[in-house]
Amino acid sequence: MPSEPAQTKKRRVVIVEDDLDLVALLKEMLEGEGHEVSTATDGRAGVALIQSTRPDVVLCDVGLPGFDGHEVARAVRSDPTLASTRLIALSGWTRPEDVARARASGFDLVLGKPLGMDSVIAEVERSQSA
Repeated sequence: MPSEPAQTKKRRVVIVEDDLDLVALLKEMLEGEGHEVSTATDGRAGVALIQSTRPDVVLCDVGLPGFDGHEVARAVRSDPTLASTRLIALSGWTRPEDVARARASGFDLVLGKPLGMDSVIAEVERSQSA
């Protein structure tokens, strides 16, 4: 008898993005895969949400106005209780120096915009956090 396909572990995901259409699309797509999704539309609210929900994965726009994605990443990385949280930058800036800056800020990965939705799902599900 054939075995059932392995079930993907569902993740707690926080999206920090100021493009409301993209937020809605990502949220719908990830929830459709069974993930629990919370959203914030600015950096400071994003950090507060991340600290309160302790997600497995954060998808964060780098180009947020004011408190930008780099500041979000640094704030998350300065909290030892969030050490296992996977930080994924969403950015239109993908030159090598931009990726290096994002990595130096604490992001684990940079996904270039426009986003490939299959790539987003794969990277969320790749997260090793419990």
